[in-house]
Amino acid sequence: NTYNYAVDVDYLASAEEIAQAHPASNTFPLGQCTWGVKEMATWAGNWWGNGGDWAASAASADYTVGTQPRVGSIVCWTDGSYGHVAYVTAVDPVTNKIQVLESNYAGHQWIDNYRGWFDPQNTVTPGVVSYIYPN
Repeated sequence: NTYNYAVDVDYLASAEEIAQAHPASNTFPLGQCTWGVKEMATWAGNWWGNGGDWAASAASADYTVGTQPRVGSIVCWTDGSYGHVAYVTAVDPVTNKIQVLESNYAGHQWIDNYRGWFDPQNTVTPGVVSYIYPN
């Protein structure tokens, strides 16, 4: 798998800085989780809905959706008011813990790694967990 690598990010731009740099490439609301993931995974669709809808929307758009975390994939949680999505930057193959970059986690509307290593199945973000893999 060509996506098993960690991303080393020294600087993460604010939502406003990214929106100014890419005003037309992302149709999701500025600062939301969907906006943050679209900024990092430009291959994601612009009309996939709320975070909880992304796995089904991606599958309908012929993307592979699965249950194993991979670096470079999008992790999706279905529950909560709108669900949640994040971009996977590291995977521990022994524990299946992951690290992600995400926006609108705990109300922070900029892209960052807020959680460090965590188990996506046992987290404060509820719901069915699935992963969208880039084509």
